[in-house]
Amino acid sequence: MEGARRDGADGGIDSGGEKDPDENELRDELIHQLRKRILELGEMLANRRIDGKTREKWSQLQVYTAQALNQILRDRQNRDWEKRLKDIEKARKTSIGAHPS
Repeated sequence: MEGARRDGADGGIDSGGEKDPDENELRDELIHQLRKRILELGEMLANRRIDGKTREKWSQLQVYTAQALNQILRDRQNRDWEKRLKDIEKARKTSIGAHPS
């Protein structure tokens, strides 16, 4: 998949730590494609006319695709949690600064 990878050299993260909208769109598209591919592979595996070796290869490809999708979703969830934590910490500091004890 050409052009799917973005490194820091091209500004993958702006100064505020937020992901570029293009990167989020790219990630969403990749998730969509991987989900679609997993379904297609499942349909291939349901074909009773394929031999055992071929079925094994399709199954392995489905597992690898699912692992890639899970990693992308896990990374996204971790980034969301990090952002929420930063927002909470920022709100807490603002709250403490506004009401000194």
